[in-house]
Amino acid sequence: MKSKNNRQITIFILLFLASIYIINFNNFVSEPSNVIKNKVKDEDIYSTPKASLVEDWSVTWSEGVNEQGEGVAVDVSTGDIYVTGYINDVDGDVILIKYNSNGDQQWNVTWDNGKDETGYDVAVDSQGFVYVAGSNGTFTTDSSDVLLLKFNSTGEQEWNRTWDSGENDAGRALKIDSQDNIYIAGRTKNLEADLLLLKYDSSGVYKWNSTFGGPNAQYGYDLALDSSNNIYVAGLDGLNPDFDLLLVKFNSSGFHEWNMTWGGTGNEQGFGVALDSGNGVYITGWTTSFGALNKDMVVVKYDAAGNWQWNRTWGTNLNDEARSIGVDSADNIYMYGFTTSANVSIVKYSTSGEFLWDKQWGNTPTYAYWGHDLFIDSFDKIYITGKNRTGGIAIYDIFVTKLSIEAPGDFILSSNAGSPDDDGAFTLTWTSSSGANNYSIYQYSSYITDINGSLTYNGKTNSLSFPFSGYSNGSYYFIAVAHNNFGNRSSNNINIVVSISPPSPPGSFVLSSNAGSPDDDGTFTLSWTSASGAINYSLYRHSSFITQINGSLTVLASETNSISLLQSGYSNGTYFFMAVAFNVNGNTTSNVLMIIVAIPVDTSATPGISGFNLIIIGLVIGILSVTLIRKKSKLK
Repeated sequence: MKSKNNRQITIFILLFLASIYIINFNNFVSEPSNVIKNKVKDEDIYSTPKASLVEDWSVTWSEGVNEQGEGVAVDVSTGDIYVTGYINDVDGDVILIKYNSNGDQQWNVTWDNGKDETGYDVAVDSQGFVYVAGSNGTFTTDSSDVLLLKFNSTGEQEWNRTWDSGENDAGRALKIDSQDNIYIAGRTKNLEADLLLLKYDSSGVYKWNSTFGGPNAQYGYDLALDSSNNIYVAGLDGLNPDFDLLLVKFNSSGFHEWNMTWGGTGNEQGFGVALDSGNGVYITGWTTSFGALNKDMVVVKYDAAGNWQWNRTWGTNLNDEARSIGVDSADNIYMYGFTTSANVSIVKYSTSGEFLWDKQWGNTPTYAYWGHDLFIDSFDKIYITGKNRTGGIAIYDIFVTKLSIEAPGDFILSSNAGSPDDDGAFTLTWTSSSGANNYSIYQYSSYITDINGSLTYNGKTNSLSFPFSGYSNGSYYFIAVAHNNFGNRSSNNINIVVSISPPSPPGSFVLSSNAGSPDDDGTFTLSWTSASGAINYSLYRHSSFITQINGSLTVLASETNSISLLQSGYSNGTYFFMAVAFNVNGNTTSNVLMIIVAIPVDTSATPGISGFNLIIIGLVIGILSVTLIRKKSKLK
């Protein structure tokens, strides 16, 4: 009984674990890896994702036979999406499908010329015309030709062109320049094939062809154009069992500029090429060198002169192949492809080769996927195509998926620093970036155009502000970077100029009063203007002009924060006053103020003798004198 229970428990656990492995197309997984070589354990592919790309929509196209999506492009003016590939009914036919920006199918057309035809790549010109490049096996019995088709936006064919060297030819990629000229990369010949480059104008007029070859085989699988219409073709150089990645540069007239190969002791094959905003060249494909147990995805960066910059590999314990590469508006790189276990993979690196993230899905009892082409629009939306198989049925359908990267949103950096800042202490603040997990702050002595090792890293925070202090005189540039699991977003630059004045005592100021001239009551108020930088003031008095502050002076106020002082009770005399302003750097004296006090004498306390009283007194004295004189005369 106990043994039976244990078996039941074991079966339950196994069923539970198996259910964890079931992943449908909407679930993406993130596997942390190192920078130089990113190896993912096969059993970790189905681990719980840290976060997800946003799937805007995903559609499948099927006619009940084998179909395969090979190329995808977007009309930037309308947002319409075009997918090409092939449908294998009796023989192979070119398929072209149009979807609107919401993933709704608008139309599909097939092109059949009687034998196997395949559409490998698609592009849209400035007028909305759609071009498909591929191969056409019609005109010779044992070889194929390069095929170029032009359609209008409603799916009507404008014209078709083939290019035949008399041997086995195929067009694998196409790009359109700013003048709507068409460039096709592929291969020509049978055994020791040569890389082929063709140019047509928008009317289908053939302009020129150029080939690149050597003692072995050379194939062109993808091409990219720079702003001067220089052409970079990625592909393969060599024959089994020894072949390498190939990168060839042609000028706008089709003349060979340089070529580079990259590889190790194993084999390498290039399938995709893309340029960043600085004309850095990225090629991708697969390698079995450098410790790869099986095939690993690889990306190699060159500059526009063909100088190697860096290379990175990524893989599981199975075979991993990158079939396409794209660059977003921040010059981040996206490898896209699949593993032999039928997982679709997207791997993202920075322009300096820093691994950012990887996402994989597929290979469940319900779904299996193979990724063949990727397109990134000007809004950094990602469009992918390839083939999938559902329900374990060995019939392949075309799938198209539109993805949004949940990179942080735009935000604005500012500060409370003065202009210029006079104390070297300020706080940087920024608006919230949607989807950001945290922020980093960088500083440099000039305008910041790239986040690299030359910048001063000031730390990471979850806050929307960061305080700074202790800055000396100078000019400083700051930038904030918002981060999440899918990328980062840089803020605007701000420039802060610090100009701290040298330490100095308080500024000059003026002492005055409301005393009369002279003052007639001995009461007045001394007042003074504010001295810049002053912490407090002291006030002194003396009986003579003050030339220095010493112990002979009378201190009227000490270290007061006021700028006035009432004085009273002064008697007649001359008084001299001086104020002194103080701070930690010294002191400053005011002017000397002289006040004369002259209080009038008060005569109302001692009555005076008026002139009228003097007359009366005089008359009385006169009358008394006359009376005395008369009395003396009678006595005689």
